[in-house]
Amino acid sequence: LGVFGSLLSSLNGSYLEHSVTTPYPGGQTYDCAGLFGSTCNNQSVNPRWRHNLRLSWETPWMKLLLSANWRFIGATHFDNNSPNPALHFAELGQYDTINARIPNYSYLDLAAVWPVWHDVQIRAGVNNVLDKDPPIVPTDITGTGSANSYPTFDILGREIFVSFTAKF
Repeated sequence: LGVFGSLLSSLNGSYLEHSVTTPYPGGQTYDCAGLFGSTCNNQSVNPRWRHNLRLSWETPWMKLLLSANWRFIGATHFDNNSPNPALHFAELGQYDTINARIPNYSYLDLAAVWPVWHDVQIRAGVNNVLDKDPPIVPTDITGTGSANSYPTFDILGREIFVSFTAKF
């Protein structure tokens, strides 16, 4: 620990190059990387890139740990609009301009950990600090029932949490 404490960072990312599916033996093969919809992994999105980037600062005073986390979900396109013959207009029979794309999504989470005493810790934070709403997609496309989005996105909105930990 220096005079100003320590800075820590971590990046956990994934790149989806291919997500190839052949629905039945002898059927047409299609690639769902970067796509969403009923045909391509119903009830999920398949962004090519997504990551969590965390920056943390451990202060020299009271060993307080402050963290900021950036959750990123890359853009995806509606599988119905794909030029692949196995997907092209498979769901709606025509090009869908309204649901053609879900843009990049970013969420900011903040947290703090304070070691109060030997084996006693207090944690507090806010997930989705800016209270960003999930994308609204018709349920016949998502296949998620009553919700109008995918569980990949933060459906509940801003969450505030506090916890207390004691080890005996």
